[in-house]
Amino acid sequence: MVEVAGAAGSIGDKPALKALLSKLRSQLGPADVGLPVSRYAGKGRRPASGLRQSDIDLLTDRSPGTYSRFESGSERPRPTESYLLAVARALRMTEEDWRALWLYRLNSHPPYPLKPEASVVIGEHWQDIVDDYGGPAYITDRAWKVRFYNQRFADIFPNGIPPENTMEWMVLSRYSREVGLPDWENSWARLVLPQLRAAYNQFPQNRELGLLVRKVEKDPVAGPLYASLDESYRQPDGDTRFLWHAGRNERVTVTMGPSMPLAAPGFLLMHLLLNYRAKPSNWRDHTHPLSAPIGG
Repeated sequence: MVEVAGAAGSIGDKPALKALLSKLRSQLGPADVGLPVSRYAGKGRRPASGLRQSDIDLLTDRSPGTYSRFESGSERPRPTESYLLAVARALRMTEEDWRALWLYRLNSHPPYPLKPEASVVIGEHWQDIVDDYGGPAYITDRAWKVRFYNQRFADIFPNGIPPENTMEWMVLSRYSREVGLPDWENSWARLVLPQLRAAYNQFPQNRELGLLVRKVEKDPVAGPLYASLDESYRQPDGDTRFLWHAGRNERVTVTMGPSMPLAAPGFLLMHLLLNYRAKPSNWRDHTHPLSAPIGG
């Protein structure tokens, strides 16, 4: 039987689920998945062009009939993540197929990419989208490396040059700690470091992310904070904090609006809303006096 994970839930879209799985089965032959063609060929019969439902039971190491019930949209028992992953691998799903599988079967988005370490290609059209936004905007990959940004984002930084990696800049840059990010420890470091830890847990084999974590752990300032995190992970959506705007040479508030390009799990599109007068509603002004922006 399909492994049970909690109570059975309603199917998102049975016809779409069946259409997706049937199509994927039809696109694979026995040789594609390491099954002998003789399983399909009887006397005077031609091998089938696609995989049978019983083949998926064999490939996923489940009892006969398990996959048939799953493809038909049977609500009981509810499949676990491990079964969905096994089916996805057996049918050689793409990331788009993986998301559709979760939506059609469980009415939810998958908790992680199907292939966390696969090379992610994000279209150049995102540069046009970022450029068209009226405020600062940028896109980072899974390790917070900046892929696209607009000029309004660049203007925030000294000499109009944005950092190559926003997480590294936020937690390791001396400029960020002393000038760029007012109340650095409480308003920035203790909020973004849990995001770093969560990302590393999600993508533990990401080399660049691992290198960044090790840099943070070795840092005499950020390292102890990272090691003794007492803040729970939270998304930055709607957060408002102080920021030093080097281009304007003044302190502003910034409200963050993150989203994710659907074809690039783990990537982040960040829109920033700047306000040149207001303070965050929960702001406590206990920062040191700001000096003029410095490099480094």
